[in-house]
Amino acid sequence: MIYSIPYIILLFFLLISATITIQRKDNVLLCHRLNIIGITAFFLFFAFRGYIWHDWMGYYPAFEKMEWEDLFYYDYFKNREPLWFVFNLTVKTLTNSYQAMVIIVSALQTWLLVRFFKKYSVNILLSLAIFLAYSGFELSINLMRNFTATCIFLNAIPFIETRKPLQYLGLCSIASLIHMSAFFYIPCYFILNRRISKWIFISSIMFAYFMLFSGTPFLLKLVALLNIGGEIVERKIEVYSEYGMFGINKIDIIIKLFICILTFLYYEKIIKSNESNRLFINSLLLFILGSFLTSEFTEMSNRIGKLFVFSVWIICGLMTKIFYYKNNRLLYSAFLSLVLVYNVYYSTAERLKEYQNFLLGNADSYNNRLANFNKYFEEPKQIQQKK
Repeated sequence: MIYSIPYIILLFFLLISATITIQRKDNVLLCHRLNIIGITAFFLFFAFRGYIWHDWMGYYPAFEKMEWEDLFYYDYFKNREPLWFVFNLTVKTLTNSYQAMVIIVSALQTWLLVRFFKKYSVNILLSLAIFLAYSGFELSINLMRNFTATCIFLNAIPFIETRKPLQYLGLCSIASLIHMSAFFYIPCYFILNRRISKWIFISSIMFAYFMLFSGTPFLLKLVALLNIGGEIVERKIEVYSEYGMFGINKIDIIIKLFICILTFLYYEKIIKSNESNRLFINSLLLFILGSFLTSEFTEMSNRIGKLFVFSVWIICGLMTKIFYYKNNRLLYSAFLSLVLVYNVYYSTAERLKEYQNFLLGNADSYNNRLANFNKYFEEPKQIQQKK
């Protein structure tokens, strides 16, 4: 429990601030100030974090070793995506500081995320809180490249609505140069804005749940059969598929089903409130299908699901406005708060994730943290080396 405390404190701060802005929405100045304070706290939490979780074991050594000369011998599997590689080289040349790179990336991610929430969410601070509970900590801390690419895609979504394929393709291409997973977003231009009935939606959800509990592999066999993506995708699948069977969190499975059922019950009302919400309902469907149809492989399921987890950030917040009766809204808000606290606790209650911050002066140096990591977390270290 003690390792989750800093994460839960940030969650409560955002939830309380969101509640005040909702209740005092007529006080524009107060809401504006609370938004600024909340967003700033969010940014400082991630920008000045220490060496926490475990992906820093890959990012930090790569940053320290890279040189401009490496461009002449560029190797995707060694140097990762080209735009991320050049960005790191630029930051290293200007600052020679890994921490500066983390700060810049955090600033970019925060700006893009807030920009997305400002356009599509019912409340920025509430959506930030939901974001934290649904993969936000892992994305921001452990999956910097993935999340940066996702943030760029999120800001390309308006081009789906306005039917501007070139602008959409351009942003997705930039995102894919930061992390190749963004290639999956390109066909979404033709998918997310499709009109599907709520019966197709719920039937697909039930199919995904059936496949999950039956343990039948689906997507990975399809990728291998069709040879999608060539050698690069095959190598990624081979690595990620070595990490073991998907450990089902039954509570999380039930919560996701509840969210889908609510979406089904209020399907027409959600879309009527804003036609843009059709994009997020379809994304929710892809989120469930992507997570469950690859459930035999932990890492694969985790990564594919995270491509579309943004749907939950929007829909869960939207539900606070959809219910007609005030008591139902209050009950849902209380339920949502409990779910968010549970998710944050469940995802951060490990020694590996003990929070440290350079501004607070409690962050270990890289060498000290590495020694501690090697002492207590040998298995995650081996997994990181495979990546």
